[in-house]
Amino acid sequence: MLAQVRSLPAEERPLLQALGTVLAAPVVAAQACPPFAASIKDGYAVRSVDGAGEYELTGASRAGQGAKAAPLSPRQAAYVTTGAPLPAGADAVVALEAARPAGVRRIVIDRPVPPGNEVRATGSDIAAGTTVLARGDRLGPAEVGLLASQGCCCVRVTRQPHVAVASTGDELVDPLVRREAVPPLGVSQIYDSNRPMLIAAAAAAGARATDLGVLRDTEAAIDSALDAALAAGADVLICSGGVSMGDRDLLRAALERRGALRFGRVLMKPGKPATFATVRRGAEAKAAPMLVFALPGNPVSALVCFELLVRPALRALRGESQPEARRVVCRTTSALDLDPERPEYHRAVIESRADGLHAHSTGRQISSRLLSCRAADALLELPQAAGTLPSGSVVSALLLGDIRERAPATADPLPALVPCPPPPPAARNATAEADGADDGAAPLAVGLLLVGGTAIAGAAPPALAAAAHALERGLAPGSWRAVRRRAHTLGAALRAMCSGSPTCGVVLVLGPPPSPPADPPARKVPPLSSVVRATSGLHAPAAALLGDCAVALLARSLVVHLPQQPDAAVACVRSLLPTIRSLAARDAGESVL
Repeated sequence: MLAQVRSLPAEERPLLQALGTVLAAPVVAAQACPPFAASIKDGYAVRSVDGAGEYELTGASRAGQGAKAAPLSPRQAAYVTTGAPLPAGADAVVALEAARPAGVRRIVIDRPVPPGNEVRATGSDIAAGTTVLARGDRLGPAEVGLLASQGCCCVRVTRQPHVAVASTGDELVDPLVRREAVPPLGVSQIYDSNRPMLIAAAAAAGARATDLGVLRDTEAAIDSALDAALAAGADVLICSGGVSMGDRDLLRAALERRGALRFGRVLMKPGKPATFATVRRGAEAKAAPMLVFALPGNPVSALVCFELLVRPALRALRGESQPEARRVVCRTTSALDLDPERPEYHRAVIESRADGLHAHSTGRQISSRLLSCRAADALLELPQAAGTLPSGSVVSALLLGDIRERAPATADPLPALVPCPPPPPAARNATAEADGADDGAAPLAVGLLLVGGTAIAGAAPPALAAAAHALERGLAPGSWRAVRRRAHTLGAALRAMCSGSPTCGVVLVLGPPPSPPADPPARKVPPLSSVVRATSGLHAPAAALLGDCAVALLARSLVVHLPQQPDAAVACVRSLLPTIRSLAARDAGESVL
């Protein structure tokens, strides 16, 4: 679908009218910020090499006066105010309270200060030539402030999408028509809630909306609405109703006559009848066609389809760099019925706890029940399957709207636990003899976490088998997961495997350490023990470093970050066998590290 969406043309906007828009071109800092070395506090500018002792006051530098104090000689100081430039020769500032008077125009500094003390260096906030904001960035209050710091009074942004909205159905009564009193509904009539809801959703998504009203169930009314949307220059037309299989569902046929039907039914729940088409703009061959989203008539289905289909298209029209909905990984807090015929988008509320994100169902998911959407801030992606998804299952969730305060999203939802076969009996027995395993020990669940994404998922069973051979204690089969090389993704996977049901007593991490995010700029990645320690405050002291093998305790599970080479990984696991056996035999709550 997004392949049919072109970014809209750019336009100039005054800075204070650009909030919520999207940059059409990158913004590069023309000058450093601050443009000079400035004092952070009211105090005295000094040369740090002069150290402690008595100083002569030679002048003053005040913010905004346009002139700095005279250059400093040894044992000289200048009074400076917050934000004022430092005089030549000065490289540090002593706060007023850290100095004491010593006669006329003289002060005493009891302790030396290091270079740069209480000083904002030139370009310390923004260096000249730095890309301050990238094309596709959305402008919020902080972004507006950044642009203002560069002296921008206008900014080049992508034009706001124009959306036309209509509802279809003879049974609909328009609640937006002015009346002296609300008329009673007739037999089989209902108030049109979809159109006001979708107009509000489009406005919240940064679009300008035109109300086309309620359309009767006739070909003429539908053609008239298409003509009106085209005449108004709408980029997008959103209709609800009229796309099912009844004899009054005429919208699909009209779209086939006037344009190209891109898809007409979707394998999902809710929203099966959702339709997407493009309609030509007359003789304007080069003009981008109007995008038409024909959504189901049930209110919940219409709103869910807006989030899944329309909002990403509006983001792409606005030129946003990431138009798709953001995903997080969470655990369900109740059992959820699955649909054997369609995958389902289940309305839920995400709660952040110490052990990660948890999803609470909003209750009955019937398509007409808008109350189930009121509190929802996420859609759980439930698989097409028969039966029930148990409470505590790991699922991915699409965040609704433009929620920013949640935990970092991951592009690859954590796969469900996949059982791995135990190692062959012959290999297990041979390894047990070699390592002197105790046949009477209790089985221990082992999990394998592959860092690097699904590209290495095929190595999971052999890698787990090799680890089990080395661990040999009659270990119960565990599970494996493949995650992307990102610290937050690894943390979520560790929480799931170490605190889930069933809990893995030993988690083997195979692959490179997590990479830092591309934005903000790359920074040093902490070792695995630090990642474990940061996973929602769980107890995670580093135990040892065996070459490339990092060991930590998370919750009551032993986490081992193995080297990438198979032989080295097995050797590291063998060296840890005594500790692992202690872990298997420990009493509840007993620490092994």
